[in-house]
Amino acid sequence: SLKCDEKQQLVAIHLVLVAILGCKEIMTDAAVGHVCNIMHRLRISREHAEHLEAINIYYAVMKQHPYILPKLPQCHRSYLEYIREMAQHVRLNVSHEDDSTQVKDVRKI
Repeated sequence: SLKCDEKQQLVAIHLVLVAILGCKEIMTDAAVGHVCNIMHRLRISREHAEHLEAINIYYAVMKQHPYILPKLPQCHRSYLEYIREMAQHVRLNVSHEDDSTQVKDVRKI
């Protein structure tokens, strides 16, 4: 699953984000377990691009599946809270290949 090079890991994490957003049904405990595995990977990551994906996953979970929060271990809930608080900082300070011109201009200030 995530035992691959960094580029493939980022693609795998992005696919999880797409799956979370696409899932309209209530997530099973097994699916929540897979989200936990991804959250663990993101929580220990030092890669900026993965932190950007973590922000996207946070907003996807909060929009589509907020009921899973109590099912997550405390460390993952704490990480999601951290991501929520740091989202603006991360978005403005971490360069990304898909950055808009406006974000690049703000980053120069």
